[in-house]
Amino acid sequence: MARTRAQGIGRQPLPELVATSKKLVDALDEELGAGRYFCGDRPTTYDATGYAFAPGVLFPAFDNELRKHAATKKNLVACADRMKGQFWKD
Repeated sequence: MARTRAQGIGRQPLPELVATSKKLVDALDEELGAGRYFCGDRPTTYDATGYAFAPGVLFPAFDNELRKHAATKKNLVACADRMKGQFWKD
């Protein structure tokens, strides 16, 4: 048995894992609401923590159900884009 299937969320069947992940994306989106950032008009460490996960979920190369779901959260996508533009300019 693969080590990732021996513990934690790796033991969940794929449909349950996707459902749980969608709930986490929904919770982030709900906490953000209509705001620019999680705690107001300026980014905080909360935004940095959210941004640490957002690109992995939103990365276009991963054409899966979770990415498609996350992409529907327009303000969450916009917040991730703002963080990238402000702190990780190309």
